[in-house]
Amino acid sequence: MRPALIYQICLTFIIQFLLWMLLFFYSSYVGIASSLILLSMGWSIMTIVVCLFIGYPLRFLSINKRNYISIILSFLGLLMFALAFMPIFLQRLKNGSNTEANVPNFMFSFLGLFLFAVSTLHFYLPDKSYKKNIW
Repeated sequence: MRPALIYQICLTFIIQFLLWMLLFFYSSYVGIASSLILLSMGWSIMTIVVCLFIGYPLRFLSINKRNYISIILSFLGLLMFALAFMPIFLQRLKNGSNTEANVPNFMFSFLGLFLFAVSTLHFYLPDKSYKKNIW
């Protein structure tokens, strides 16, 4: 594997892990911190694998076009992820004990995380910058 791809996968994993942790913590899907961490790691790895295959045609574009597309996709992804937490888009779910909870909008949050993962996996830094940071 090229160093740039390893750098992109590591960067995407860290960002996706933190965003999944935020999503799961805020929506109270899981109560125990250890399962929260494992769930976030699993979803991050699954997202990266899926985005590598789906975004593969982006790798055939020139680097300049791919970077512009990646910047636009990352902006749209973060915007959709932020909109999922807005009060107007919150979803109300009932638990087993008839208590209701407001959780982020599933469609906006998952689609936003997916778009952001595709954009960070296919954004190329100039050769000098990632070689300096890695080595």
